[in-house]
Amino acid sequence: MKPLLIVIAALSCIGAVSSTILLVKNGTGQENSEQSIENFYMNELIEASIENECIELDNPLVYPGTRAEEQVPLFDIVDQECLVFRFSGAACDVCVDFVLEKIKNRFSDFSSNPRILLIGSNLNPRVKENYYGKTVFSYASDDLGIPFEEYHIPFLFMIGRDRTCKMIFIPEKALPELTDLYLDTVHKRYFTSE
Repeated sequence: MKPLLIVIAALSCIGAVSSTILLVKNGTGQENSEQSIENFYMNELIEASIENECIELDNPLVYPGTRAEEQVPLFDIVDQECLVFRFSGAACDVCVDFVLEKIKNRFSDFSSNPRILLIGSNLNPRVKENYYGKTVFSYASDDLGIPFEEYHIPFLFMIGRDRTCKMIFIPEKALPELTDLYLDTVHKRYFTSE
C-alpha cells in the first residue's frame, strides 16, 4: 500500500509541475495559436488567389435589384476596371456587413461609383434595392465562371479590362487590417486618377 501512495504522490507532483509549465506557456501559446490561424488563413488566401487569378470571366445576364425584366449582359454595364464584391445570402450577414463597411470607409463615393459593383445571389428581395447602400446585381443565369463562387464565401476582386478576374481577396473579420491593406492597394492602383 505504501509503494502505491508513493507512486500516486509522485504522479501528482509531476502533474502539478507540468500544469504549471503549461499555464506559464499558455500566454505565448495563445499568441502562437493566433499566429498559426493567421498563417493558415494567409496560405488559404494565397492558394485561392493563385487558382482564381486571370480567369477569363463569362458574360452572364444580370439584373439590378429585383427588376428581373431588366436583364443585360454584365459587360454591357462594366466597360472599365471594376472592384466587385461578390457575396451570397448563404454567407453570414455579419461577414457581408463587415466587408461593406470597409469598402464604404475606403471609398467615400461608394454609393455613386459605377466602378464598385455588388453581385449577390440567394438574397432576400427586400434588401437588394438599397439596404447595402447601392443596388445589388443578381445573375439571371449562370455565374462569372470563377471556381471560388461555389463556396458562397464573400470575396472581392477586380474585373480587368481584358475581362479577367484579378486580385481576388477573401476578407476575414478576424484580420481587418488585411482587408484595409487590400482596399488601400486597389484604391491606389485603380482608383487614384478619379
